[in-house]
Amino acid sequence: MDNQNKNHEKILRGCQWVFFIIYGISLLRITFFKQATLNNLFSAIGAGERTISIIPFQSIYDMAVSNTSIGRIIENVVGNIVLFIPFGILFPIISNKKRKGVLYAAIIFSLLIEITQFLFALGSTDVDDLIFNVSGAYIGYFVSDKISKQFKSYTHFLIVMTLITAILGASVFGYLLVYQTDLFIFCRYDIDIENPELVEIFIDTPATATGRYVELDDCILKVEKSVKSANDIREIESFKITEDCEIFICYDRMEYFFSAITGEYQQYERIDYNDFISQRNYKFDRNNNVRIWSDDENNIKFIVITEWIE
Repeated sequence: MDNQNKNHEKILRGCQWVFFIIYGISLLRITFFKQATLNNLFSAIGAGERTISIIPFQSIYDMAVSNTSIGRIIENVVGNIVLFIPFGILFPIISNKKRKGVLYAAIIFSLLIEITQFLFALGSTDVDDLIFNVSGAYIGYFVSDKISKQFKSYTHFLIVMTLITAILGASVFGYLLVYQTDLFIFCRYDIDIENPELVEIFIDTPATATGRYVELDDCILKVEKSVKSANDIREIESFKITEDCEIFICYDRMEYFFSAITGEYQQYERIDYNDFISQRNYKFDRNNNVRIWSDDENNIKFIVITEWIE
């Protein structure tokens, strides 16, 4: 009977090892290569800004005093905690480590992630992430320890933990597939433009300004400029539209697989200056993106307003 239990334990611990490896790969995908496609993961290296924050809770404070929403702050805190709960559950089973060993391992693992993010510009390096990650690992260990005390047989404990881990893992996979589908996209989609010759002389060059349409007052176009991070303040900038400006609508239609864009189709239409200024045939609002090209930021040459098609 003892030999049979030992064999069962080996199989169950092997399952936990498989779960831990899958979890580790998923964690690295989320923390390092979230913005890259599966066929070109390493394209994410160096794509972000190299930032570091070593003052505890400074980034949370900065987000709180800025225009960052409460939901975004909670998402940042809870997300970093939840990411390491599986570590606290799985690591003590595969390593036989107790609380201190699990916490030390979580600190080292999280620290390695933060250092790697900084060295390769794969994301912001923040001491808050380390604190929340270790807190998540402790929560996971606490839950696992409480469950283990409910069973006299270690084999029964492993059976229950294997079932719990499999169910939670399948649930998380389903959630990510639906709401974070980009993680599973193999390669980026191509943009199919019906009439590229209309805008080919400028559309592939970087726009001077981008943002969301606010209003058009006489010949003054107001745009809410795009921000690079959640901490940036959204500013309203005004642009004077002259008869020399070339104005276009980009009719844009997206195809989705859950939350991920799998195809994009565009068609351009040129707008007469007088029609645009008078708003005779066109009504725009904040749902419309605006891109502006200018040689000196004063004389506007091209304007593209995106009209989303359902």
